[in-house]
Amino acid sequence: MMNAGDILLHSLQGNIVTVSEVIAQLTDEGWQACASAPMPEKFANYQETEGWLVKCEYVELNDYLPLGMFRDVILKYKSFKHSAFDKNGDTNNGYCYVLEPEIADVIIKEMFNQQPTLRQLDYLNSYLNG
Repeated sequence: MMNAGDILLHSLQGNIVTVSEVIAQLTDEGWQACASAPMPEKFANYQETEGWLVKCEYVELNDYLPLGMFRDVILKYKSFKHSAFDKNGDTNNGYCYVLEPEIADVIIKEMFNQQPTLRQLDYLNSYLNG
């Protein structure tokens, strides 16, 4: 389950393309960041009819970061059985994975180097300085 304040790195075709913060939204059940939701029609060919809706505030990167540039760090720190990365450091297909902090630190620092305006995002600064 995701919680308000969690940081998400979104990848597409082997690149980090956006970063976001999970935000909570007031519902009839109280404040929620994640809720069960029907699958969008454009995914009607998938077996599941229900999925998860996570409320996020997205920031698209000006220049996408190829995950291949982090392969050494990924291979050194990848530890979870159900990891975002395979044994070669390539991305696994999937919706959401927990990322090892050592890998996240390196990726976020490189995002700051490539796009200094991201330093204005309090949640990224808090993560790195927390």
